[in-house]
Amino acid sequence: ATRGNHGLSIAWAARTFGSRAVIYVPKGNNPEKNAIMQALGAEVVEHGRDFDDARAEAEARARNDLMRFVHPANEPLLIAGIGTYAMEIAEELPDADAIFVPIGGGSLVSGTVVALRTLRPEMKIYGVQAERADALSRSLEAGKLVTIERADTFADGLATRYAFEIPFEILRASKLDGIVKVTEDEMKEAVRTALEGTHNAAEGAAAASYAAAFKMRQELRGKKVVIVHSGHNIDRNTLRWALGLFDA
Repeated sequence: ATRGNHGLSIAWAARTFGSRAVIYVPKGNNPEKNAIMQALGAEVVEHGRDFDDARAEAEARARNDLMRFVHPANEPLLIAGIGTYAMEIAEELPDADAIFVPIGGGSLVSGTVVALRTLRPEMKIYGVQAERADALSRSLEAGKLVTIERADTFADGLATRYAFEIPFEILRASKLDGIVKVTEDEMKEAVRTALEGTHNAAEGAAAASYAAAFKMRQELRGKKVVIVHSGHNIDRNTLRWALGLFDA
C-alpha cells in the first residue's frame, strides 16, 4: 500500500526479481505515480479515501490470497535497506552537522536513526512532519501510539493517520533532536525554493525538509546541513499550483 514512492520501489524490485506486485493506492492518488508503477509491471488497485484505507485493504488482500504484505513502515528489512542511504551520508559527508528527514509512516527516519546514531552520534537528526499529518510526533509526545482523524495534506508521502509500532519504538529508544512541523504554505513555498535553488522538482514530502531547514535557519547558521530530498514525483497539476500558475 502506498501513495507512490514505496510502491515504486516495490514495483521496481518485483520487476527486477521476476515477482508479482499488487499495489494498493487510495482513490484520486497521483496519476503519474500510478502510471509509473503500472509501467514497471505492477497491478495498481485503487481503494478508499486515503492511504490508511488502502493499507487496510491491502493487508486483508494479502491474508486472503496468501501473499506477502510489505508494510511501508513496520518492516525491518525495509528500514535496514533505507538506512544504507544514511550510511552513505556518514561516509561522504563526515563533517555534516545536522540532517532533516521527512516523516510519513516513519521508515525513512527510522533507517536514518539506526545508521547515524551508530556512525555519527554527534550529528543532529530532525524529523519533519506536516502539521496536518502528525500522528507519529503526537505518539512520541504521548508515549503511546496515537491515531488522528484526518491527514489532509498535499504532501502525499506524509499523509498517514496512523503511527506504526516499529518506527515508534526505534524513535522512542533513540530520540530525535527535534520534530519540526511545517504548514501547507511552507511546503508549497519550499517546492518553489527547491526548483529555483537546486533545479530539482520536489514533491510535498521532499519539500517539507527544505521548509523545516528554512524554519530553523537562524539556529543552524554556519552549520553544514543535509536536506533529504525524498522524492521528485510531484504531479504536474500540483507543481503548477505550487508555482502559482493557478489556484487549487
